[in-house]
Amino acid sequence: MSTVTFDKVTFGYDNKQIFSDFSFVFNLDCVNVVMGDSGVGKSTLLRLSMGLNKPSQGQIYCPECSVVFQESRLVEQLTVFDNIDIVLHRAYPDKKQRTKIIVNALQKADILQYAKRYPQQLSGGQRRRAALLRAFLYPSQVMLLDEPFRGLDNAIKQSLAKDFLMWYGDTPKTVIFVTHDVEVAMTVGDYIYKLQDNPANMRLLCDLSTVDKQNRDLYSPYFNKLRQQLNNVCEM
Repeated sequence: MSTVTFDKVTFGYDNKQIFSDFSFVFNLDCVNVVMGDSGVGKSTLLRLSMGLNKPSQGQIYCPECSVVFQESRLVEQLTVFDNIDIVLHRAYPDKKQRTKIIVNALQKADILQYAKRYPQQLSGGQRRRAALLRAFLYPSQVMLLDEPFRGLDNAIKQSLAKDFLMWYGDTPKTVIFVTHDVEVAMTVGDYIYKLQDNPANMRLLCDLSTVDKQNRDLYSPYFNKLRQQLNNVCEM
């Protein structure tokens, strides 16, 4: 099993109960989008999955995962190439093989020209693209994303969402993708959930698993109606 499972998990802090007897199984090899109000526990859900927080009760199963945060978290002293290389070092000990994987990926992502640049020489969108590619190249079974496009303009968000789908098509994983953005959710999601209430529970908002992610018309009547429904449910 290579999905993420919460089994009767209880967790809280500062006298606030975030989860109580919370059980949930994320869909295997799918993009599970999680939306919800600020402070409801979306980032805590990811931190528990990563093992950065420990539940007071219950069990969490999460295979080895790659993570994309709200910030790119690239090492400022390393080039784009070296930021990826340092993460892949253990998974691909052979330097020639590792270099070939990175160069091919940078070329496909159309950012090979930035391989020798440092993070401070990149735009915000370029930094996020490099961080996203780094996470996809790491051979994990699970990917966790905590609002990876936050703070970017809509055009860059949609460009990065298309890149995400391209890389996901090459290396499908079980993905938990936290976002506030309805457009991004409709673009990348197989299943869209809302984390709600206190203690929190998970509500399925939409099953898009049969709708081809590569060819979605977000301005079709179906998606226009879905957009309105999601905006009404997720007023954040």
